[in-house]
Amino acid sequence: MDITLTLKCNNDCIFCPRKGYLKTIACGSLKEAYRDIEKTRRISDKITLSGGEVTILENLLDIMGFCNTKDFREVGIITNGRQLKNEEFAEKLIRAGVKDFAVSLYSFNNKIHDSITQQQGSARDSKRGLLNLRRLSHRYPINIRVNIVLNYWNHRDLPGTLKALFSYGVRNFIIAEQVIINKSSKYLSLEEVKSSLRELRTLDLKNTRLCLKSFPFCFLEDICLARKESLILKEKDPFIILERQEVNTLVKEKDRKDKYLADFRRLFTKIKRCQYCVLERQCMGIQKAYFKRC
Repeated sequence: MDITLTLKCNNDCIFCPRKGYLKTIACGSLKEAYRDIEKTRRISDKITLSGGEVTILENLLDIMGFCNTKDFREVGIITNGRQLKNEEFAEKLIRAGVKDFAVSLYSFNNKIHDSITQQQGSARDSKRGLLNLRRLSHRYPINIRVNIVLNYWNHRDLPGTLKALFSYGVRNFIIAEQVIINKSSKYLSLEEVKSSLRELRTLDLKNTRLCLKSFPFCFLEDICLARKESLILKEKDPFIILERQEVNTLVKEKDRKDKYLADFRRLFTKIKRCQYCVLERQCMGIQKAYFKRC
């Protein structure tokens, strides 16, 4: 379960959905953040702090201290990793109780990544932060994942990015579908998405967990139900999984919750073939924007 602490960020990603409908659920104060942490603990023993960019918050260590008083089994953060280029700060977060780091890095190619974040030097910072986490992982029991949103700007470079990060020692990846908020912006076609996913599944990355997050199940073949929270693809690499589409963000009062969910679900539609799919109830369908490109 994750909570959105802030919408402020030191990047300005072209496709960022948090500029739109996530305003509904972002914390507006430290008091509200503490209240959301308490709500989360009543329903889960794991929490992820997300943004915007949580590491630019001056009171993040105070928030971590509050989480520690609630006895969460695991506290994680979603971050672009730029502030973690300061190894001392990265270590402070770990010592404060962060056990899981999901670092967003969209391309190993600095030019491509910086064009997506619209911040020059962001790729250099994020890679330094990632290397610091790798070094610290030899001293602390932390989990490191790299989060990559498949998009128009990075899809051709994605196999090279995975191979480069693999050489960095990364063994846990999340490849997420782009949430298409602005239909006038550039985004991949359905066939381009499917082609990219097929190519990813041919990569030879030993002992690697590759999670394909939120893509419609019909984008891939040979799926079998394997466990409650995800699906595992029937292929030679058992570490590749397909995670179902779902909203796992803490929502607040009922009216705010209804608006948030309505805004999100409005982006999707069911097509005729959906009614014959055995996984229809577990999938929100396909984003409407894909059809507007046809």
